[in-house]
Amino acid sequence: MQMPHYASPSLEEQGEEEEEEAAQDEAVISIRDQNGRVVSLEDFQARTPCSLFPRALEDSFAELLLSTFLQESQSWEQYKRFLFGKAVTQPRLSQVYASLPSQTYLYGGRSLDAKPYTPELQRAQEQIEQLVNIYAPAEVGVWTSNFVVCNLYRNGEDGVAAHSDTLTSIGPRPTIASLSLGATRTFVLRRINTEKVGIHDAVSSESYTIQLPHNSLLIMWPPCQEEWRHAIVKDKRVAPHCISGLARLNFTFRHYKQEYVDRTPQCLCQKAAVLRCVLKQGVNKNRYFYHCAGDEGSSCNFFNWANWIPVQPSVCKTKEREPANEPSRKRFKREPT
Repeated sequence: MQMPHYASPSLEEQGEEEEEEAAQDEAVISIRDQNGRVVSLEDFQARTPCSLFPRALEDSFAELLLSTFLQESQSWEQYKRFLFGKAVTQPRLSQVYASLPSQTYLYGGRSLDAKPYTPELQRAQEQIEQLVNIYAPAEVGVWTSNFVVCNLYRNGEDGVAAHSDTLTSIGPRPTIASLSLGATRTFVLRRINTEKVGIHDAVSSESYTIQLPHNSLLIMWPPCQEEWRHAIVKDKRVAPHCISGLARLNFTFRHYKQEYVDRTPQCLCQKAAVLRCVLKQGVNKNRYFYHCAGDEGSSCNFFNWANWIPVQPSVCKTKEREPANEPSRKRFKREPT
């Protein structure tokens, strides 16, 4: 089955100067498949609903953003989740930021107070929006971010297990732009096997292991959150960064959709239900539904179809398509500071 085409930097589509820059980018990115074979950046982007930019921001600004948020992270906290009925502290520090911080935000099944953007975060968001919109497929249209989830992985003992981002507040088929600053960490992307999926998502053998370096941007296009899972694996061999040491900062820029939050039902536990997509092959494939989050360690078995959300065809069956803003496929030009 063919994966859809998502516009990404291509050696053939760049001038001589950009070819040299792209070749340098290839050298700093390490990508391997499930068999340990090296995968080129271009092949990775052709096989997955992702685009990867090894250098997203101007170097000095990336260092400023890193230094600023290493200080900011001193007030962040470790969120908790329930695993097999027990509260577990997540192995990382987290904080959410929003363009309208006065309201309460729903994230990960909990209501959180967001911090306002710093000037540096606002500037980073504007540059990343520009980059995303250069390469966005037609389905995405004009993309904007108004909500940023920040995580600090303090050392190789911090990580995040394989997961897909919750759709409740960002809606179906979202675009998420993930910026990495600081120490290089291992990111694993694995396709969900829709032939065998059941109560627990079964994963296929197709996976990619990527070393995400400082100042890299990974854009996850639709339907990455529906059909793929991703993780930051724990690693005792993390190489220190010259500014952050063993620490890695991650900013996930996303568009928070209040209209979806307003339509989210409460389960029998009187908690906000979680929006998910049916992945198993059958008549209900690609339909969306709400279920109990089970965030207190148990589930009330609440289930409700989200019939107001249109059913989307499987991405694996769509034809390759060109970006909406073709022929603008030049590499992102960073503005001087």
